[in-house]
Amino acid sequence: MLKSKLTLLISIVSVFLFSSHVIAANHELEMLNKLGKERMVFSKKIISIDLNDDVLWKSVDKGHNVIMYNLLECLMVQKNINLK
Repeated sequence: MLKSKLTLLISIVSVFLFSSHVIAANHELEMLNKLGKERMVFSKKIISIDLNDDVLWKSVDKGHNVIMYNLLECLMVQKNINLK
């Protein structure tokens, strides 16, 4: 009886300790034309993201877009390398 209670307690504690690493966070960045005295800025200067986090780039003002480049592809184009 004591062994099963101890096993259950260890299982519950393990779930709480290790499940926080599995949960991904959501981040939202607003693209703004003006923030205070600055122009063409994001709502946050620096954010920390972890693996599996979602980042939403929200265009609040007109004239903004976001393009994500694959670093390896950019380097290959810059060095004129073709893998095909």
